[in-house]
Amino acid sequence: SLNVYSTENMCIRKGELPVLFSSEPSQERAKDSLQRLKDLGVPVYLAERAAGITETAQAVARRIDGDGIDVLILQAGLSMPIDWLSVRLSQAPVKLQIHIGSTAYQRGIAGTLYDNEVNMRREAAGWPDYAGRQVLMRRGTDIESFDRCVAADRSTLDVPSDAVLIGTVSNHLEARLSVACCDALCNVLAACPEAWYIGVGGNGCPTRTMAHFKERGVLERTRFLPQQREPGRVLKALDIYANEFPVGGSQSVVEAMACGLPVAAMRCGETHHESVGADIVGEPWVIESFDPPLYARRLESWARDREGRRRAGCALRKRAEAHFSVKDFVRKVCALGEEGLCRTARVGV
Repeated sequence: SLNVYSTENMCIRKGELPVLFSSEPSQERAKDSLQRLKDLGVPVYLAERAAGITETAQAVARRIDGDGIDVLILQAGLSMPIDWLSVRLSQAPVKLQIHIGSTAYQRGIAGTLYDNEVNMRREAAGWPDYAGRQVLMRRGTDIESFDRCVAADRSTLDVPSDAVLIGTVSNHLEARLSVACCDALCNVLAACPEAWYIGVGGNGCPTRTMAHFKERGVLERTRFLPQQREPGRVLKALDIYANEFPVGGSQSVVEAMACGLPVAAMRCGETHHESVGADIVGEPWVIESFDPPLYARRLESWARDREGRRRAGCALRKRAEAHFSVKDFVRKVCALGEEGLCRTARVGV
C-alpha cells in the first residue's frame, strides 16, 4: 500500500487521505476532522510555526523523509509557503500538487491536479516542461456522509417551516456578499414574499450585509449564523443554494449539489474564485457571464416553482455523483501516485 502525505493549512472538509497539517490553528479549526482521522488510525502531525517559515518547512521535510513517504501531495496556493517549501526540500519520490488558485512552479512535481478547468487552460499556454503533467481532477466531497446527515429543524433557525429558504455557506461570507450580490438577493426577497435568506459563515453577524438588507426592507426575512461544524445540516434545510459573486465558493457548491439542491452560480471572470462555482455546476445550469439580473431571475423562478427546483436539484445531485465523489478522487490520486512510483523505478530515481 502507498504511504501518502497531504499538506493542509486549514480545516479539511474534502478528503480521506492521510494528512499532514502544517499549521497549528488546525487544532481549533478542525477538531472534528482531527478526531475522525484519529479514529481511523491516520497519523496527523501538527507543525509549529513559532520558528519561522523556513525552519518549520525544514522540520516538516525531515519528518516526511524520515517516515519514508511514497507520495507527497501539496495544496498549491499563494497562502501555502510552508507547504510549498517543505515539498521542495523533501526527497519523496513522487510529488503531486492540488491547484487551489495558483501553481507552485517547481522541478520534481509529477503532476498538478486541477478542479477548475479555467485554471488549467489559463496556465497551459506558459506551462514549463519541468513542471510535470496537468490533470483535470475534481476533488469532490463525501456524498454518503451528506446522505446520512439530518437537516436542521427550521425552528432552530428561526425560519418558518413553509418558507422557501435560499442560503449561502461561506468561510468568507461578508467579504464575498458583494453589493451586487446583496442587491440580487434583496430583489428576490422583495419579489417573493414566501422567500427567506440565510447566510452561514464568519461570526454570524455581518454588519455591512445586514445594513444593506435592512435598507432594502427585507432584513426581517434574513438570518445569519456563524461558521458551522456540520454545514450539511443547514444545507439540507435549504430549498435553493445561492453562490456568492463575483468571488464565490467552490466546496460549498459541491456540498449543496450533494444535498440535492438547485444551485445558482455565475461565471464572473477567468480567475479561480470568479469561475470555479460556474465550472462546478456546468451546463445547462451555469450563468455564463456576469449578469446579476439573470442571477436574480433564476433564484426567483426556482422560488416560485417547486417542481422546477426539484428537477434542477435532482440533476445537480446526479452531476455530483458522476464528477464530485471524494472516493473517486482518492482512487485517481492513488493511481497517479502508483504510476509515478513505477516511472521513477524504471529510470532509477
